[in-house]
Amino acid sequence: MPVQFLVRLSGTRPGWPEAMTPAEEGAMAAHFAYLRTLTWASKCLLAGPVLGEGGFGLIVLQVADEAEAQAIMAAEPSVVAGVHRYALQPMVASLLAGRQVFPTAATARAIVREAEVPVPRAEAWRAWTTEAGLKSFFAERVRLELRPGGPFEILFGEDGPEGERGAEGCTVLAFEPECLLAVSWNAPPQFPQARQQRTQVILHFEETATGGTRVRLVNHGYGEGEEWDAVFAYFEGAWTYVMANFARTLGGA
Repeated sequence: MPVQFLVRLSGTRPGWPEAMTPAEEGAMAAHFAYLRTLTWASKCLLAGPVLGEGGFGLIVLQVADEAEAQAIMAAEPSVVAGVHRYALQPMVASLLAGRQVFPTAATARAIVREAEVPVPRAEAWRAWTTEAGLKSFFAERVRLELRPGGPFEILFGEDGPEGERGAEGCTVLAFEPECLLAVSWNAPPQFPQARQQRTQVILHFEETATGGTRVRLVNHGYGEGEEWDAVFAYFEGAWTYVMANFARTLGGA
């Protein structure tokens, strides 16, 4: 059974984090990327700075045991760089709002699709991160708030019962403006067991040499079993259609 640990990060120099050096800024960027990956793997439940006098960094890990927690923090980039030191305490997450369930035995398989469009990266980004943009190529009904934990719901069936209208309950996991968007994703209602869990969709936005944008979609985190096999086959076709429609809408091939 997974266990939780509270991690307190503190700076290793007086006045941290004011006037960060370029090396410290690089370590903090790697720190964020590292924790983001742990969040996608459901090993980091929460992370962020505690502000005000005596502020510190706070992380809540969910792992197999203390040895795994220690190994994660020993490899944490800001700790390795000497920017932070950490203290780790066991805890119990008795209540947790809005927690999504990801397959505990996810396979390595992933669906990868790419599309190149002749528009600036900012325009391609808006197509995926605004309601108007998503309505232009994905679905007529969208619920979206671009913030970690905000809804990322693509809705299709007006007549279906609540909970069976599309990507209900899916959320924004992380984003870097005009570079990366990560969201949770669910299976269609015809796959009731898999629908109770989530995969992850990660979109990468890259400027091309001609001033256009290449968008790369990676959908991973699929579980094991016959129903998951069927879900994987379904989205192999579905993501092909979505990316082709995205390209057509923005003038791509």
